[in-house]
Amino acid sequence: MCGIAGIVSLNGIKLNNKRPVHFGHRRLSIVDLSEGGAQPMPDVSKKYWITFNGEIYNHRELRKQLEAAGQQFKSDHSDTEVILASYKQWGFECLKKFKGMFAFALWDTEKDLVWIVRDRFGKKPLYYGIKNGKYYFASEVKGILRCKDFKREMNLQAFSDYLSFTFVPPPQTLFNDINKLAAGHYMVIKNGNLSNQIPYYNVFDKVQLNADMPEEEAIEGFKRLFTRAIDYRRESDVPYGAYLSGGVDSSSVVAKLTEITGKPVYTFSVGFSNEIEGYTNEFEYARTVAKLFNSNHHEIELKVNDFLDIMPKLVWHHDEPISDVACVPLYYLSKLARDNGVIVCLGGEGSDETFIGYQGWRMMHEYQSLHDNYPYLTTAIKAGVNVPVVKKRRPYYSEWSNRISNNQRVFRGGIENYSDFDKDIFFKKGFQESAGIQPVYRIIDYYNMRYKAESGSSDLLNNMSFIDLNLRLPELLLSRIDKMSMAASVEARAPFMDEELIEFALSIPAQIKMKNKVEKYIVKKGMEGTLPDSILYRRKDGFTIPIDHFLKDKMFPVLEEKINAFAKDYDFMSDEARKALINVQDERHSWYFLNVAIWWDVMSNETYD
Repeated sequence: MCGIAGIVSLNGIKLNNKRPVHFGHRRLSIVDLSEGGAQPMPDVSKKYWITFNGEIYNHRELRKQLEAAGQQFKSDHSDTEVILASYKQWGFECLKKFKGMFAFALWDTEKDLVWIVRDRFGKKPLYYGIKNGKYYFASEVKGILRCKDFKREMNLQAFSDYLSFTFVPPPQTLFNDINKLAAGHYMVIKNGNLSNQIPYYNVFDKVQLNADMPEEEAIEGFKRLFTRAIDYRRESDVPYGAYLSGGVDSSSVVAKLTEITGKPVYTFSVGFSNEIEGYTNEFEYARTVAKLFNSNHHEIELKVNDFLDIMPKLVWHHDEPISDVACVPLYYLSKLARDNGVIVCLGGEGSDETFIGYQGWRMMHEYQSLHDNYPYLTTAIKAGVNVPVVKKRRPYYSEWSNRISNNQRVFRGGIENYSDFDKDIFFKKGFQESAGIQPVYRIIDYYNMRYKAESGSSDLLNNMSFIDLNLRLPELLLSRIDKMSMAASVEARAPFMDEELIEFALSIPAQIKMKNKVEKYIVKKGMEGTLPDSILYRRKDGFTIPIDHFLKDKMFPVLEEKINAFAKDYDFMSDEARKALINVQDERHSWYFLNVAIWWDVMSNETYD
């Protein structure tokens, strides 16, 4: 584990003309393993202090610049100390210099200022709350809950949003008194006064859609920037390797990592027994890639009991319900790496969202474009998709038409679980109105509005990427890999989340991002000749897990017990919804809510710490 925590007095009395500030840190040593890299860390003058979670990949380059400018260092090569020196040299503008993932708090004792920052895309989490004139922050909700002034009370609006997104959009969390700092934002405590969350990064500041970009330029640009992103993420004083599913993204990471190092790398794969009915694991694809690059390959095969035994522990580590079932195998995968002496692992998160790797995105894009370009056909299209033979085969077309009829965009940024209509059935009649719960689509409206204002573009695919870069990626996909890897004391890194690579991806025109109905076309063309077509062009299955089998078999007694207990504690769920969850009428809903019930049981228990 690695994390930061602290308490800052707001308008309290200063001690010896200095504001009471308390920083804490738990270190997973990756760069500069000596005591010189220990935290909380002061600069050489002891006027500036920092507690920092993450990595600055380009710290060696920055150190050279800073030394040339006269900055002094006491450590050998600590990236933490580079942040301190960068702040002294460039102030808040230093954020533009950093390539990395980070959450940190920096105390400037001379200016009576504390600066609290989360990285551009939210790879590292940061939570905060205010009680009795004090500002509390931590990498984990649990760190704040250790202060007994914070009540473990559920935020009902956040809970309603969770039902739709399967994560809680910032700045809220599932606890009333605790918020999260949004990706690409910071806060400042100056002379005891606390700012709002301040955005410092707009992905479109450097992006201009190049409608005339030649295909070859897009491919070569991807290859150059992806190789550079991988190279930066090798920065480590401990052994590193890669997660390997056998899909395009993880296989591309392994291929480039091997090419750069010129030697075999450690790779790790996870799956389930093929004896489970209706399930086929993907070990064969991972083994193909491992053999191709002669990697030091390791596998772990999970069983149902591996889920049952570990879920309360993982929910505790996750701070929120484990809505994504892939969290469980990701933990075991990270533990496998750690057990084999590997402490840093590279993965493939972010590729699908920026290079368009989802078939559903392509289909939504085509459907939305049809309505936008031929609005006079909207009524005819809606009638056509509701013809029984069409609706039976493509039920989502009808749902998409309904969204357009309600002046909503087809793409909903992860709202694919409980719709507002579903929640009318889930909650008891009148509860949402009495609790003041707002419709979930307000959040997507906000990000659509921001996209239009910040990009000055009407490009549908970039709009979809923008929404996921602000919502689903930081609060679900990056959160799951960070927290599950950290639970096993492994640091996960995501080369596809490199800001220059993302900015370049958003400049590529749609017609070559998914040419000839091939999703992630540029990535696949860029890896041709390195990876076989059997890997590049196989059907995308995702991280499939036989959850229906688990819920209806071994986990059913737990499902029934936990959901009934939650329904008793919180008397807002309709009896119809409770029975549907227990009977697994929809496996997704039952899994999501089982985790809500386990989360509440774990996190509301003050002795669980």
